[in-house]
Amino acid sequence: MSVKKKLVYVVTKSSWGGAQRYVLDLAKSFKNNFDVEIWCGNNELGTPVSLTDKAAAEGICVRQIGGLGRDIRFFDEFRVWQELNQMIKIHRPEILHLNSTKIGLLGSIIGRVQKVNKIVYTAHGLANFEDRPVWQKKLISACNRAIFALADNVILISKMELEYTKKWYQSSRHSLVYNGIEPLFELPLSDITNALPTTIEAKFSLKTVKRFAGIGELHRNKGIEFAVQAFRNLMESKTDFIYVHFGEGELKDMLEGMVTRLGLEEHIYFFGFKENASAYLSHFDALVFPSIKEGLPYVVVEASFAGIQTFASRVGGIPELISDGVNGRLHDAKDVKTLTEHLLNFDTTSDNHKKSVRDKAHRSFSISEMVAETSKIYLS
Repeated sequence: MSVKKKLVYVVTKSSWGGAQRYVLDLAKSFKNNFDVEIWCGNNELGTPVSLTDKAAAEGICVRQIGGLGRDIRFFDEFRVWQELNQMIKIHRPEILHLNSTKIGLLGSIIGRVQKVNKIVYTAHGLANFEDRPVWQKKLISACNRAIFALADNVILISKMELEYTKKWYQSSRHSLVYNGIEPLFELPLSDITNALPTTIEAKFSLKTVKRFAGIGELHRNKGIEFAVQAFRNLMESKTDFIYVHFGEGELKDMLEGMVTRLGLEEHIYFFGFKENASAYLSHFDALVFPSIKEGLPYVVVEASFAGIQTFASRVGGIPELISDGVNGRLHDAKDVKTLTEHLLNFDTTSDNHKKSVRDKAHRSFSISEMVAETSKIYLS
């Protein structure tokens, strides 16, 4: 009886999000062919559902890395280095699949020292494009180049980033593999309306109201404050609308304060974390996704599956998902004026969503395609 090769996925945090979903989908898909484990940090956001819980429910071994989190703290990083080094030394993964810049750098260095057979790195949106001071961007770019040089294979999730890294060292080892998803079944609207403020709940039944949704961590990379500014312009134009955002994050208090200060309490509500939030998208008219930095966001694909429009910023792989004027509109990051114009001109009574776009999403962004392409990389 042959012994399965050990495949270990490492991701910075276990709070549920896009990278965690990616890791779990791959771990579930490969657990019959490999001895699969997931190593991760804590549930920093305290989401009711975490990668740790979901993986355990699938019978996948999860190991916690103490001190591992998004923010950089010297003593925590020293602890992470020691623990990760010891874990690789003891458990001897044949394939080490790293996710996120921070763990990518630590993991690729330790993996090389420990002579791991294959190191794979998935860039979930290059941090080079984050809204940061110039010196930080240069430092992050240097880190990314180091990871790309140390890894045996690099997975990029958008054509834009594949093109951006073409001149990097050994770019022939870079591969484009789109995130794959299985569309969620539609869940009843009552699941969420019962938890909304009465002023916002009442507007769901009014045909004159534009119903917008947002999904994602309340982090500066998501650009939610620019959407709030655009919604203030909508209110001043006497357009009636609601915006419900699903997600937790460090900016929640700031954003809620902004909503109160601008008098938008009857229009905007931050719902908090909701598992399978995308399953409610069909009850809205459009998704608003004003990110400053992205890779290839799941939720934009899910909006196409749900048959609704998406108003998104022109960053990362988003232009590969949105056909401007067909299944949504694109604006430059932080461009509140253009986003406002798109929201104002949006006609909720027309159906501009093309069946061909939905069919393309099913073909290009299926889990089976993602798994097949990733398998080629593991076996190369």
